[in-house]
Amino acid sequence: MAWSFGPQQRIEPDARTFREGSRGQTQWKQADVLPIIARIIEKAYREHQRFVTAQEIAGRLLQDSEGRNLVEAAREQQQDQQSLEWLASNMVSWFSQRITVGESDWARAFERTKIEGLWSYKPVATADP
Repeated sequence: MAWSFGPQQRIEPDARTFREGSRGQTQWKQADVLPIIARIIEKAYREHQRFVTAQEIAGRLLQDSEGRNLVEAAREQQQDQQSLEWLASNMVSWFSQRITVGESDWARAFERTKIEGLWSYKPVATADP
């Protein structure tokens, strides 16, 4: 089996901009953040060969330089600044929500299950050609 996620599998990210809070205080684009989350899931799975929890993904998003920069940029746009951890978790929640409502092509790339009430992910296995 091979884990397919790359040039042979094209996933089109959603270009929506998210505004969080009642006054539209935070903006970030799915097209910027969701591919990073997908990369983080892939890397964590390669390291541990198990489902990766949403909490772990959020933590790794802050450890990833590109991911952390996007989280920090979103925080700078807030009037009532949430913690970086909250924002990272919120971004992962949006990743999950888009899959739940059937509005994400990322659903084809990942298998998911709930572990202790949180969505957890691993890459979908594909057969070798």
